[in-house]
Amino acid sequence: MNAQAVIDAIKAEYERAQQAYQDRRARIMAAAASHNDDVEPTVDRGGRLHAPHDGYHWEGNEYGAGEFLPTPEMDQDDCEMRDILYRPAGVDMQERYSNKAKIKTTVDTVAQLKAAISPMAIAVNISAGSSWGDGVCYMYVEAKSKQPIKAIEAAAAAIAPVETKSDAVLSAGRQQVIATMKATFMKENRYQPELSQLVGVFERNDGATLYCNIGEGFFKLVEQNINELIGKTLSFSAELIVSEKDPSKANCKRPTKVAFA
Repeated sequence: MNAQAVIDAIKAEYERAQQAYQDRRARIMAAAASHNDDVEPTVDRGGRLHAPHDGYHWEGNEYGAGEFLPTPEMDQDDCEMRDILYRPAGVDMQERYSNKAKIKTTVDTVAQLKAAISPMAIAVNISAGSSWGDGVCYMYVEAKSKQPIKAIEAAAAAIAPVETKSDAVLSAGRQQVIATMKATFMKENRYQPELSQLVGVFERNDGATLYCNIGEGFFKLVEQNINELIGKTLSFSAELIVSEKDPSKANCKRPTKVAFA
C-alpha cells in the first residue's frame, strides 16, 4: 500500500487552497493600498483587516484608525478555498462535516494519514472503524469541502488492503450461522440518515466472511456497547445472500435466535 499517494493528494488540495487564499489577500491589500497612498491595512491575529490611520478609504467609505474593514464578498471559488482551510477553534477537531467518504484500508494506514495531515490547517477529519483480519478497517473521512474528499477517493486504490481470500464456498438461503464478530461499521444512507444501518463483520472458522445487519437480538447480548461482541463467537439464524464475485462472502438478512456459541 502507498499511503504517500493519498497524503500527496491531500497536500495538493491544501496547498492549492493556501495559494488561492494568499492570492486573494494580496489582491485585497493591493486594492486598499491603491486608494491610500500605497498604505496597506493592518492585519490582526485573526486575519481581519483594520484601517491603519484616520481617513482610510475602503470601498467608497472612510474609516478611522483601528476600525474594522469589511472584507469583500467571496465568489464560489473563494468559498471553496475557505472551506478547505477552515478549522474550528481549539484543537479538538470533533466538528462534524457534511462531505463524507468510507474507504477500506488498514489501521496503520489511517494512523499514517492522520499524522500527515495533523500539521495542516485543513478541514478534514479522518478516523478508523473497528478492524478485522490483518488490521483491515474502514476509514471514515469527513470534510467541510467536497474537494479533499474527491482527491482522497481518486487516490484510494493506493491504500486498498490486500486481503487473504478464503476457499470457502457459501450457500444461499436461511441457515444456522456460527461465526466470530470481527468488526462493526455504519452503512450510511446520505439521503435518509435515519435509514443508516449498523453492520457487523463476521468470520467463520473456514475463513468465510459474513456481513450482517445488527439488530435487537445482538444488542440484547451486551450491557452498553455493541463492540463488546468483537472477538466473541455467536450463533444465529440468517438468510445468506452470497456475493456473485466472491463465494466466500455473503450478506446476512433478518438474523434471529442470536446467542453466544
